[in-house]
Amino acid sequence: MIKRRHVVILSTNIDLMVVAPFSTKTPRPQRACHHRIPAGAYPFFDAATDSWLKGDMLMAASRDRLDRVRYDGAFQRAKVNAADLKAIRTAVLNGLGLSALTAHL
Repeated sequence: MIKRRHVVILSTNIDLMVVAPFSTKTPRPQRACHHRIPAGAYPFFDAATDSWLKGDMLMAASRDRLDRVRYDGAFQRAKVNAADLKAIRTAVLNGLGLSALTAHL
């Protein structure tokens, strides 16, 4: 993936962050490493299209390459709710082949 897209920050270091990307394309086939965010669930996602976390496409990115999302006319720090965060972590563990660890979330 090389275009600009929403990501969730999973781990931070001083200058390096581990992120998982979101996509508006429905994965085919859908797997345990994907998590759907319904359209309109958050103001920073497209209100008309579902967003999909791609838990099998992790990458490390420099803090300098990341920016906050823009909504309500300004750059803002965005957060997902606790249920979505748990589902995102579960998808990432499944993407890494560590599904046995999901019981500890």
